[in-house]
Amino acid sequence: MPEFKPYEQITLTAGGGTVNLKVDSLTPLYYISGTATLLGSWVIQPDPGSTNPLIKGMVCVIDYKAVITLGVNTLTLFGQAIPKEQALKPGTFICTYDGSDWNVTFAPTIGQNIVYGDNSSITGDGTPSNPLVAASSSLLNGHVQLVQDDILNLLTVPFEMIAAPGTGKAIHFLGGFGIFTAGTDQYTVSGSGAIDIAYEGVLSLSDMVEAAIIVASGKGVLAFTNNPTGSSAGDIENVGIIIQTTNTLAFADGNGVLDLYFQYRIVTL
Repeated sequence: MPEFKPYEQITLTAGGGTVNLKVDSLTPLYYISGTATLLGSWVIQPDPGSTNPLIKGMVCVIDYKAVITLGVNTLTLFGQAIPKEQALKPGTFICTYDGSDWNVTFAPTIGQNIVYGDNSSITGDGTPSNPLVAASSSLLNGHVQLVQDDILNLLTVPFEMIAAPGTGKAIHFLGGFGIFTAGTDQYTVSGSGAIDIAYEGVLSLSDMVEAAIIVASGKGVLAFTNNPTGSSAGDIENVGIIIQTTNTLAFADGNGVLDLYFQYRIVTL
């Protein structure tokens, strides 16, 4: 009868190497630690010399607490090259055998802003303003802050909330909320229009918000949803999301800030 080891530790060092893990019908748990800048690459894989047959549905769980700077080297886990940003972040790798290959997913430590799902092409550093983004349709969280200059120039210089995702991809914006924090000077407003969130140059995609939120004293809260105001013949492939003011609406004089928190997906077309 196979022996289940509920916990086994692996320490990654700068020199690199190969680690062969025991994987069987039970669910082993491995703990990976270490802080290093790699001089050589690491390969962590199921033991190729094992006599235990691989069975569809087998799972290996890896509690990753290492802080590894890859440089020009690589960290490969069950056939998956781990991106440099992810090698620096704590979390849990879940390796599942589908009958022919191992699929590797990553669950972040609480407090990390990161993607669940396909990790084959991940960018970002895991901070709220720069979430780790995978080439999948997984749910992402975003946070941007508009400071004084951004608000004063909002009519002529729309503020980018989400960068264009790249060729062959589009943003599915889900909605969110904003918190305005007044400064020592209250903004004034001129002209007519509203605060709008849009696919840049293509289509307004959220309920428009009255300007009164920005000229308030103290704190103000706004909510916005994915509620397009119309249709457009424009193409949203590789188009970013912006916040802007419409018509002639402009702000002056004040110095408060507006924090926007929102959720979205990057969809591969």
